[in-house]
Amino acid sequence: MTTAKQTYEKAVEQKTGLSINQIRCMSICELRTYFERKNGKPMQYSMNAPELISREEINRQIDEILFPKKGLLARVFGR
Repeated sequence: MTTAKQTYEKAVEQKTGLSINQIRCMSICELRTYFERKNGKPMQYSMNAPELISREEINRQIDEILFPKKGLLARVFGR
């Protein structure tokens, strides 16, 4: 029996070809470059100075990039 976390991680790996740990170890620049290339559309860049954000916020942004409609997240985590 698989857990919700395992199901989520497997879905991320299938969607991106990368494991959760590989994605979380990437720098912000690497993430921008990877998802820009992977999704084939330009990302919006902010002209403001970079801000320090929490790990939860980074994870939320990664989730939004991977699952824009939150279909899987809603089913797995009840969001």
